[in-house]
Amino acid sequence: MSDLVIKDNLYLFKLNKDMVIEFILNELYKKNKLIDKTIIIPAIDYDALSYARAAYNKGYKSIIVLPNNANEKILNELYNYKIDIVLTPFSLGFEALIDMANDMKLEIENSIVLNLYEEKLNVSSYFKLIGPMIFDMVKDFNYLICPIETGGAVAGLGKYFKMKNECHVIGLSNGDNHSELLDDDLIDEIIELNDLRYDTVYEYAKSFMSNNINEKALVIFDIKKL
Repeated sequence: MSDLVIKDNLYLFKLNKDMVIEFILNELYKKNKLIDKTIIIPAIDYDALSYARAAYNKGYKSIIVLPNNANEKILNELYNYKIDIVLTPFSLGFEALIDMANDMKLEIENSIVLNLYEEKLNVSSYFKLIGPMIFDMVKDFNYLICPIETGGAVAGLGKYFKMKNECHVIGLSNGDNHSELLDDDLIDEIIELNDLRYDTVYEYAKSFMSNNINEKALVIFDIKKL
């Protein structure tokens, strides 16, 4: 699947989170927030790999905080990037990741917590980088259908495309939202799905657009959930 695929009345865009993390790290560096810092990163699933790759490529010392049910394949890949890993009990949920990261920040001198669920540069990355990149490829859609997850994509792309073509923004949730970045003025409706994998999101988008056959939708997918 290339970055953008046209199927029926859907534009399917494959999102590479590495670009988002690299943008955020670059912006933090410009603000002098990363000099001689240890970056503490609370993460879930494959987002951890995007963090690790970007931090490793830029030479930053990083610590990933993950739930202890993390996929073994993810853990093995993280070790390849020489990233320190701290595990928290899965039963305590996402808040345990944040609490651990904040506790470590107090203990580790010259450290910073990078939490995409709170970091406003996450929204900026989609508004300034990903949105324009997509708009260069396709413009004639009426709906943006986007998983919520960290909230950065739906907030940043929602803001960008409402400015460009006044599209209707649909956020897809698996009921496990922790984001502080969501803007009720930008998201027209939130739909609950069992999961946010490609097949589930695609089937929802196809079903939704079957009632809007004269219009088109841009559907965003995480590259690691295809």
